[in-house]
Amino acid sequence: MLFATRQNIYRNAISSPMRRLLSICALILCACQSPAAIEPMISGSSVEDDQIYAADDLAFYTAMNDANTPEHGKAPALRDEKCALLGESFAQAATIGAAYGAQSRLGNAGMPKNARQTTEGYWVGAQPMPSEIDELHARNIRVVVTAAAMESDTFRAIKSKLDDHGIRHINIPFGGRFPNPKAFYQTIHAYTPDQIYIHCEHGGDRSGAILAYLLVVDHGWTIPRALLAVAFPGKNDSKRLIELLKTRGFDVSQPDIDDYLGIYSAETNGGYGGLKVRSAGYVKLINTTIDAALRELKHKM
Repeated sequence: MLFATRQNIYRNAISSPMRRLLSICALILCACQSPAAIEPMISGSSVEDDQIYAADDLAFYTAMNDANTPEHGKAPALRDEKCALLGESFAQAATIGAAYGAQSRLGNAGMPKNARQTTEGYWVGAQPMPSEIDELHARNIRVVVTAAAMESDTFRAIKSKLDDHGIRHINIPFGGRFPNPKAFYQTIHAYTPDQIYIHCEHGGDRSGAILAYLLVVDHGWTIPRALLAVAFPGKNDSKRLIELLKTRGFDVSQPDIDDYLGIYSAETNGGYGGLKVRSAGYVKLINTTIDAALRELKHKM
């Protein structure tokens, strides 16, 4: 419950206008940080990774939410400012995503925030509201994988609605460390990808990590391509991810960057967010995702 608890502390302790100002400042600071600043993160940190992850993720998504209308459409002026902040790679990823991105983008009536469907069939998005589960069922989703902790009342309401529809629920909340695949991998194999909805709170980092894992172990993607595909395509985040992958010994070619960066992120498919590289918590999430995928690939050999 760490992630949910820290969110409540932040939300209750800071007024909405002040939180908005602080969140936008945090976003600008993170987005403009030099890629060289990732080095101490790669080499390890004694800081509580999940706490850093929770704080950074809350700041990022609060700022991103302020750049969107309640209907998930973009507020043009704020969106333009955001594009200018993110740099050329955002525009590049948006262009690529139009050709190679998720086959079903945002704007699906009744679906959770940031919901999109990959070419392989997987649905990925934010935590559903109980009222949105009817639409999940209508789209033939038969299992929901939850990667974020929820408050007990919210959890009970969602679980009850899932049970009403006969939708299986795999509850594996995590923060800065990828979960043991045994908690979900064998179970979801009873379903086809188009029957699976993967979500965290916002549909970016943790759900992106699970999707990347599945793309590698079940669909033959390389690790760099899978992580690039779910990545938040901001200029500095993409540079940090590429540097991290190279540090792990992977070759990251420019054609792969051009063709895959952000194509399965919400950012490139009409929403906001994706797998980011902002702190030790994010780096740990990516590294443990890589480790889990490599172990499964070795097991399959």
